[in-house]
Amino acid sequence: MIRCKDPAILNYFLNHKDIYNNIAPDGIEYIDGSTLLASPDTYFFTFPHGSLLFLKCGDTIFKGDCYFLSRKRGTEAKNAAKACIEYMFSVIKADRIIAEVPDFNKASKYFVSSLGFKRINTLENAWLKNGISYDVIVYELGDDKYS
Repeated sequence: MIRCKDPAILNYFLNHKDIYNNIAPDGIEYIDGSTLLASPDTYFFTFPHGSLLFLKCGDTIFKGDCYFLSRKRGTEAKNAAKACIEYMFSVIKADRIIAEVPDFNKASKYFVSSLGFKRINTLENAWLKNGISYDVIVYELGDDKYS
């Protein structure tokens, strides 16, 4: 696990065809995540085939996103996510990590559930993809629930 501040690496993953199609809402042709890395409270970790991004959204609350190339999703992504989550709870002292997943992304819903995240809310019609509105499912993992 390497903490990274290079926006070119973040943008590579955000705009890679394996990832972009699952995260880009209608009307967005290129995702530029470079401003996200300007904050010292943003934690971006890279791995050979993916990355994880944690954005501070409260004193001890972070929103997490996982970007892994399709050929390396599964065990590699899960182990990387576990290592990053452990780091966020033990070193950064996060109390909660939030994940938001568009309802159409069944693999991501399974992934966050397999990491112990619990569904806490639904944002209705919050994601527009191919002209269709989808709900966004909000998940949460607290340091007291993580093992």
